Parts: sequence; structure tokens; C-alpha cells
Amino acid sequence: MNIYIEELKETLKLFNWKLIGSMFVIISIIDQFTKQYYFKTLLPYDHTPVLGDFLRLTIHENPGIAFGIRIFENQALFVLFTIAVMIFIFIYLISFKNNTMVMQIVIGCIMGGAFGNLIDRALFGKVIDFIDIDFFDIPSFELFGYYFRGMDRWPIFNVADMAVSVGFVLITYVFFIQPRLQNKKSS
Repeated sequence: MNIYIEELKETLKLFNWKLIGSMFVIISIIDQFTKQYYFKTLLPYDHTPVLGDFLRLTIHENPGIAFGIRIFENQALFVLFTIAVMIFIFIYLISFKNNTMVMQIVIGCIMGGAFGNLIDRALFGKVIDFIDIDFFDIPSFELFGYYFRGMDRWPIFNVADMAVSVGFVLITYVFFIQPRLQNKKSS
């Protein structure tokens, strides 16, 4: 156990915590500010066009996780579960010992976004979403015995969700594209 803790301490020294911490704080603050601003200025489920029908502001309260999926009815248990998942993801990401700037941005984005939504869950019992995009229609279909009813608009989301999504897109870059680029440079 002591060996693992010492290795973890050494791994933590590899990262630029000012960059990660700054991203974490900035994303959390922007997320909370925008949620509270639009929650106070928009009526629930009233659609305010920004770019016609393509981009609208629509207040939606999401009691679940992604796409409104509910995994716990007990709110305290849900908050504790969210904290445990955040800790697991954080340890998982730093365990790669990839201290590139992109990976540090990944950590800042994912942790900042997760924390922004955690604040909502802890204080309000639900996450406030407000960005409503008409991205593309997905038709109804059945897969492996599960029926998906389709969608004519993308699920409503917030700044925290965007940050987590950007983090996961960048993970794809870090693990799949960046190694190929480095291999090309070395050959």
C-alpha cells in the first residue's frame, strides 16, 4: 500500500496543477453563473431563440444523469455516487502519467464540468440545463431488444456538460491521434 501511495505522489508531481486548477475553477464558475442567470431570467420550458430554431435557450431541470437517466431516488446517495465517480475518473486519468498540456486540459475540463453539475445536485437535487440545439433528427429504432424513441432535438445541456464532452473528445486525441503523430515524427 505504501508503494502505491509513493507512486501516486510521484505521479501527481508530473502535472501542472495551476493549469488544471484554473480550468476547474473557471469552468465551475462559468457553469454556475450561466445556470443561475438563465434560471432566473427564463421561464421553464419557454424557448428563447438565439439562432432561430437551431439554437434556443430553454430551462430544463434534469434530476438524473446524462439524458435524464435516473440511477438513484435518494439524493444524498446520488451526490455520494457522483463524488465517488469523480474520484475514480480523476485517479484513472492521472494513472496514465501523461502530463502533456492536452491531458491536463482534459482533466480540468472533465473535473470542472463534473463539479459544476455536482453543485446543482447537492444544492437543488437536479441539474439545470439551458442550451437547446436542433442538431439532427435521430429516428426511432430497436437494438438488442431495447426501443429508442428517437429525437428531433438534441437533449438540452449546460456549460458543465460541454466541458465534460470537450474533455472526452480530447481524450480521443490523446490516446488515438497524438501517438500516431508522435510515431510519424520519430520515423
